[in-house]
Amino acid sequence: MNKSMLNKNKDFEREYERFLAEQRKGASGQRLEMLHRDLTGTKKLLEKVVWPAMKSFEGFVLEYEIVTTSGVKAYVDIFYEVLWFAMEANGYVSHVETITRERYSFEQMKIRSVGGYRFTYLPFSWDELDKKPELCLRSFYEQLGNYRTTDNTEFLELSVYQREVLRLLITRPGPVHVAVIRRYLHLTKAPCKKILLEMAERSLIKVVGGGTKRFYEFDINERGKALLLSTR
Repeated sequence: MNKSMLNKNKDFEREYERFLAEQRKGASGQRLEMLHRDLTGTKKLLEKVVWPAMKSFEGFVLEYEIVTTSGVKAYVDIFYEVLWFAMEANGYVSHVETITRERYSFEQMKIRSVGGYRFTYLPFSWDELDKKPELCLRSFYEQLGNYRTTDNTEFLELSVYQREVLRLLITRPGPVHVAVIRRYLHLTKAPCKKILLEMAERSLIKVVGGGTKRFYEFDINERGKALLLSTR
């Protein structure tokens, strides 16, 4: 292994340990327990895919908790909050060869629940990560490429309030009530409504519910996601 590769490995190991400690510090209950289990697959996915592509773990969450359609908690190996990517590293033995029927049914329900949250599900096998890391990395780049299509100039033309609305909505897996947005921006009803409607007209966000005069919730559009990602 050459010196450059050694330095890259050291950078990853240092950042991984810092990231893991940070995640554990902010966790509790079952999620904290999950973060103290064997994370070989998760680390492999971070090392082979996330780190080479992003050079950072900003915006990523380990053992992200969701509630399945049956009301049971489940955990996604790695979640990217910016684009709602639910990423998992699955070993053949634990996920296929020795899995019970009950566990298999739970895994399928978990995948359906991920879809219900409108997350993009990105599963990787351990074999792929070990034997075809370039293919895995390319696949991740392709997913990112779906959003890297907007010029930063357009983002800079947005007001500070409009940028903050995008940042708020992109971290929420679903529509956000207008009252929450108002509190977040520290604005009264009229100016907040004006900002949101202007953004809706530009197809950055969309109105969910309400009528011609009253608006209850707002959600981010794909164009809004692409615009925000172009600044990263």
